[in-house]
Amino acid sequence: MIRLTGGSFRGRKIGCPKGKAVRPTTAFVRESLFSILGSGIKGCHWLDVFAGCGIVGFEALSRGAAHVVAIEKAPAHAKLIEQNREALGIAPSQHQTLIMSADDWLAQAAKPGRWQGAPFDVIWLDPPFAMDDISDWIATCLSLPHLLNPEGGVVIWEHRDQAPTMANSQAEACMFDRRHYSTASVSWFRQTP
Repeated sequence: MIRLTGGSFRGRKIGCPKGKAVRPTTAFVRESLFSILGSGIKGCHWLDVFAGCGIVGFEALSRGAAHVVAIEKAPAHAKLIEQNREALGIAPSQHQTLIMSADDWLAQAAKPGRWQGAPFDVIWLDPPFAMDDISDWIATCLSLPHLLNPEGGVVIWEHRDQAPTMANSQAEACMFDRRHYSTASVSWFRQTP
């Protein structure tokens, strides 16, 4: 079990797989993340990629996000996310779980007219730490206004503490902040004018 740290579900616990199959974002990192976002979380549309047990998406809803889409390729983990949603009493209209890989989702959503939802205000990427470079993924999200809100939308990537290599110069140019924590870092990106 893992505890939500703030908002309307503060103190509530959700299920999380045991072992190393899922590495949930720590409470300290979540507190920092939502402190930085501040009131910008209110009413936002949030994409939680590599969702695991869904803790960050649920924390976003707890703190005022309007809608969360969680992308998780492991069916057992996606089922747990749905069980957690139900346990918290969150309506399916507020939280949607898609069982597919991040690459498959992006390939489909990047096609014009395929993503019918509102653009996301926050795209949260929390891949396994072994994935050292997802800068092409970040650059694609930044370049698609139907996926990322062109008026202030951000892509946020949690990764291992060492600074990752950025193979895509567009993504590197769009990074505007990086915060270091004990075992992880969080890099922030937005489209440059």
